[in-house]
Amino acid sequence: GMGSPGSMNGPGGHPGTYMMGDMTAHMHAMNGMRADSLQGRMPMHRERVDSMLVQMNRDMSARNMTDARWNAAVDSIRSDVTRMPGMSAGELEPFMSEHHDRVMRMMETHRTMTSGAGN
Repeated sequence: GMGSPGSMNGPGGHPGTYMMGDMTAHMHAMNGMRADSLQGRMPMHRERVDSMLVQMNRDMSARNMTDARWNAAVDSIRSDVTRMPGMSAGELEPFMSEHHDRVMRMMETHRTMTSGAGN
């Protein structure tokens, strides 16, 4: 199967870290896909992005690190996944690479901020 519900929690009980690695692989795969394949995966992609944002927001809030820039990034990615399912194949393919960059940049920010500020 494609991964049981329990598979989100990686080894060592660090669901966050595991999820990010998983998400990176997912984003790279999506970025290389043809638009017709992308369209079929949008519901699953949206779900994964949503749960990633929820998790990251929780991490950032717990550390009082959410700021206007962070919230704007969350909003723009949320708006991406809201709009993408309605896009034509021709729109989706170029848009995916922009979306990919936004998500990767955000994951990088999250990792930097939550891995012990500044070390």
